[in-house]
Formats: sequence, C-alpha cells, structure tokens
Amino acid sequence: MIISTYAASKGIVFLNILFVPTIILTISGVIVINIGNAEIKKMFPMLAAGVFPVFESVFVPLFALNSFIPLFILLGFLQHKEVKITHCISA
Repeated sequence: MIISTYAASKGIVFLNILFVPTIILTISGVIVINIGNAEIKKMFPMLAAGVFPVFESVFVPLFALNSFIPLFILLGFLQHKEVKITHCISA
C-alpha cells in the first residue's frame, strides 16, 4: 500500500528510479554467480535456419497490429478542438 501511495503521489518515474538499481544489482549478481554453469555451445548457432524464417515470423504479429497503426497515424492529424472527451459517471 505504501508503494501504491508513493506511485500515486510522485509518479511511476520515481518508482523506477527507486527500484531499477536494486533490480540491476540482483540480476548482475545472479549472472556472475552462474558464469561457471553457462554452456556457450548450446547458445550457438544463432539463426541456424537462416534469416528468412525470422522475416516470415514477423508477419504474424504484424497482422494483429494492423488496425492500431493507422489509428495512431490518424490521431496525429486531429486538432485539439475536434477531440471531444466525455466522462461517464455511474452511480
């Protein structure tokens, strides 16, 4: 509850400033401790099937996002006077 109150009063940016160094130190510590257990040979070869499967897999999420991209482009052309904001208050 204290973190939520701090986020509401100061903003999310201050929470990032507060927690990011702790997270980076923790992740760095875990990486340093596990260096001896890492097997580099299992990480390679990268792109073993080639570059084309990567390009083919880009189109799947692209079709899911095709309605949002024109919406954001068109929102850039709107004037402030044209945008009507209505609030619904339910009792």
